[in-house]
Amino acid sequence: MSDSNNLSKKKCVQCGSPCNRKARMCRKCYLVALSQRNYKGRSQSRAERKERLMANLKTIICRQCGKAATTSQPKRVFCSKNCFSDYRYQNSPRKNNSEYYRKRMYGLTAARVMEIWQKQKGRCRICNKKMEFNALHIDHCHASGKVRGFLCRSCNSGLGMFRDSPWLLGRAIIYLESSGCHAH
Repeated sequence: MSDSNNLSKKKCVQCGSPCNRKARMCRKCYLVALSQRNYKGRSQSRAERKERLMANLKTIICRQCGKAATTSQPKRVFCSKNCFSDYRYQNSPRKNNSEYYRKRMYGLTAARVMEIWQKQKGRCRICNKKMEFNALHIDHCHASGKVRGFLCRSCNSGLGMFRDSPWLLGRAIIYLESSGCHAH
């Protein structure tokens, strides 16, 4: 490649000469700036760095536990990582929060869940087994996302094993009937 391909219309921010299209400065200005830069206080002594940190300390009150803590970080509001984790867990919608989960995954509001539950009279749509409200499983079409109803765990797992395929379920029915040995 020629040098003209590496150089573009981009100009160095220091001297204005052409520079690499990815760089802000030409090589010469970059080396000068690099030699003048102070790397995060490495030229300072340990005592000077400690003094600078001590000047920035502030006292905060932890949002979670209410204890006082000292920090040099300007936006810190928790005294520890544990308090931050506890606060975030308690104050965010969690996956095990079933109402939030049903709304996010299936678009079902609490009113719609109760409507479907009452329509099914608290029973599984396949085996008609009585279900507890907190143990219902939402059956839905994986292609369209449409909710078909509530099932017990066994029926929901069975449909999942047959990949919601009517053809496979039909083959399973034929197999069971041909063996002459099946439960009703």
